[in-house]
Amino acid sequence: TGQRISSGSIPAGTVAAPTTLKASYTYANPTLVQPSDIIGTINGAGQRTGMKAFRDSYQLFGYYPKIIIAPVFSTLNSVATELGALMNSIRAFGFVTAPIGTTFQQAITGRGPSGSINFNTSSRR
Repeated sequence: TGQRISSGSIPAGTVAAPTTLKASYTYANPTLVQPSDIIGTINGAGQRTGMKAFRDSYQLFGYYPKIIIAPVFSTLNSVATELGALMNSIRAFGFVTAPIGTTFQQAITGRGPSGSINFNTSSRR
């Protein structure tokens, strides 16, 4: 009858067989996320967003995160640079991903300062 069932289950006997059920859902649209959302900001009140919010984790939880990732977004130099700075400041490990579709050989040849992908960095961490 088109009514929404909030419990997530259909009560027995309410659907006559054979019946076609129609389900709908909503989801976050990842294309609306910008690199600046991942990097984050600090507003005038001192509230942090994005990766900058990790700096509040010690005061809130008693520890800093130790592994930091930003899948897909770490292929962007701005995000990878901020990820590296954050790793060094809170003594964490971070992973920078290769662009989608990068082959093993492209990843190897793309390393270093003259590399063609975002693997032109190194860290003791």
